[in-house]
Amino acid sequence: MSLAIHIGLFLCIAAAIVVISAFYAEADDDAAFRSLPRRAWSFVFGCSVLTAILLVCEHVFGSVR
Repeated sequence: MSLAIHIGLFLCIAAAIVVISAFYAEADDDAAFRSLPRRAWSFVFGCSVLTAILLVCEHVFGSVR
């Protein structure tokens, strides 16, 4: 599968996770809607950092013989 498909699938799942967590965390629907961009950015940024760390570890430790 291409990288674009993987990124698209990730964003679909990320959107579901962020929306559900926002509505569980906020008592008011308006507050939940207002928090969505911040929550989405935090989630995607955190996953990107984790991915970068894992790729670096794979590169470093995968090349050791």
